[in-house]
Formats: sequence, C-alpha cells, structure tokens
Amino acid sequence: MTENIKLSLELLGEVCSVILDTGFSGSAEDYVKTYYGKPLSELTVNEAEMIVRNLSNKPGCLFDKGDNDGK
Repeated sequence: MTENIKLSLELLGEVCSVILDTGFSGSAEDYVKTYYGKPLSELTVNEAEMIVRNLSNKPGCLFDKGDNDGK
C-alpha cells in the first residue's frame, strides 16, 4: 500500500496563486474539482507541478469576458 505524498505548503500556495491569477470564477478548490475531479487536498505532486507549469505564464486566461458589465 502506498501512502499519498502531501503537497508542501509552498507548492500548495503556488497552485492556489496561479489558479487565482487565471481569473477563474471560483476558488482553487473549485478549479481542481472542475478540472481534476477531486479535492485540492488530493492533488498529487505531479499534478500540482503541472498546474503551476501550465498556468504560471497565462494570467487572465480563464477570466470570464461575458456581458456582465451592463453594456
């Protein structure tokens, strides 16, 4: 039986930060549930590193550009 390796606080903070920087309309927990189908606390180190690597240079990429501004 293998143990789940817990994410370091530093890596967890990076994941949350890059997700927030994308403009995702929910929390980091919501993002992980939506795109990975599991709670944030169950992300593997590889998944967390992939999120950071893929999203760190794409701020605003998930920002909702809908007609919410009343125009």
